[in-house]
Amino acid sequence: MKALLWKDFRINLPVIITGLLLWFAAYAAIGLNVWLQTWPVFPGRGQWSEVIQIASVGGRALLTIVVGVLGANAIASERAERSTEFLFSLPPTRLKILTSKFLVALTTTILLWLGHQFMSDVVSPWLSANGASVNRVPLLGYTGGLVLIFGSTWLGSARLSSPAFALGGGIALCVAVISVLFEISRRVTWPVPDLVPIGMLVAGITAFLVGSIYYLRRIEP
Repeated sequence: MKALLWKDFRINLPVIITGLLLWFAAYAAIGLNVWLQTWPVFPGRGQWSEVIQIASVGGRALLTIVVGVLGANAIASERAERSTEFLFSLPPTRLKILTSKFLVALTTTILLWLGHQFMSDVVSPWLSANGASVNRVPLLGYTGGLVLIFGSTWLGSARLSSPAFALGGGIALCVAVISVLFEISRRVTWPVPDLVPIGMLVAGITAFLVGSIYYLRRIEP
């Protein structure tokens, strides 16, 4: 299992590095912009607290893209390089291969997400005069979005041979699902709390399971 994890880490290393660069870029870009506006005076603690809050929201939006790329790259990248057949000839089962890919993507996502949480919930309140954090991202809605984009691109990656096509197909599926959910929430006559985020969670998990089953049963050409 360690060999599989290391292999999948190396395959996703460009995506992981991109995710880290986007993480730093979100804070650096907004921080630099604020500094230029106050130049030559260095921004105060309260200003930096606001910068971190704004950057953490933008960083989470960028993380959604990274998660989509992780899902699209998981299976299709090896199929594009024609290394899938070699993997299937090795002792590890398809389930172990799939588990390794999922764990690498999940670990990357959690670490980047925790980084944003630390900045917004620990560093920003510490810098703020009143110690309060603001601009909290709705956890259920954001989690639903991450699960939906990952499940959709994972499904595309299981079926297609190109990570780019898997990403494009996954994004298209996300747009379709969200559009349907919003239309349903608009048409229902009774209050349905959190219909859209819960629907995204269900759709994302369903897409992930369908993609996983397809991969486990697929006969590679």
